Amino acid sequence: MQVLLVDDNPGDVLLMQETFEELHVGVDVLTASDGAEALATLDRGVTSGRLPDLVVLDLNMPGMNGIEVLQTVRANEDLRHLPVIIMTSTAAEEEVVEAYRSYASSFVTKPQRPGEMTEALRSLDAFWLRIAQLPKT
Repeated sequence: MQVLLVDDNPGDVLLMQETFEELHVGVDVLTASDGAEALATLDRGVTSGRLPDLVVLDLNMPGMNGIEVLQTVRANEDLRHLPVIIMTSTAAEEEVVEAYRSYASSFVTKPQRPGEMTEALRSLDAFWLRIAQLPKT
């Protein structure tokens, strides 16, 4: 099981990494601190045949923002099938609408406390990571 976390806040990344590792023994957590790094990581995954099972993407990043990353992923035939969860600290209605218009798989407001992060990632796990484990047809 592999998850790509894309967030420019090192504290949020560390919290999410620790929470995923708590929930899953053996989960491989990749990180990218901006959109360009995320896309480079995904391109390497296409080349190697080892794409992540889930992408957790922040919206507010310097350079390429999360919506631009999402739109690039959805425009790429090799990547468009990936579940991309937007997890961001803001939840303005226009951001939610834009994320879903760009085919986000889900939109989650980033919890501010560790216990809430565990609960948010547990709910993602219960749905998206379980789907990733289903046999491919």
